[in-house]
Amino acid sequence: MSKTVEVLIPEEVVNVWGTESALAKTLAQLAVVELVREQKLSVGKASELQGIPYWEMMEILSRHDVPFVNFSEDELNQQAIDWTERTGLNV
Repeated sequence: MSKTVEVLIPEEVVNVWGTESALAKTLAQLAVVELVREQKLSVGKASELQGIPYWEMMEILSRHDVPFVNFSEDELNQQAIDWTERTGLNV
């Protein structure tokens, strides 16, 4: 389900995007990107809301410098240890 929200934006800004619909699509996408950045939305849910594949959402997040893997340093170190033990290879 979608909802329409009215936002006043200077005409110059709209003109940069070319059309109001292009700007609306970009703003909706940026809102979702920001929610992922704030960890209020998962990547999976974000891709679902945008109607795009998971990998495409990851590309969008990457372009906006939003991490889509959210491990603490300790968790990442443990993952590396587990992987090394499973494979016998050093990281």
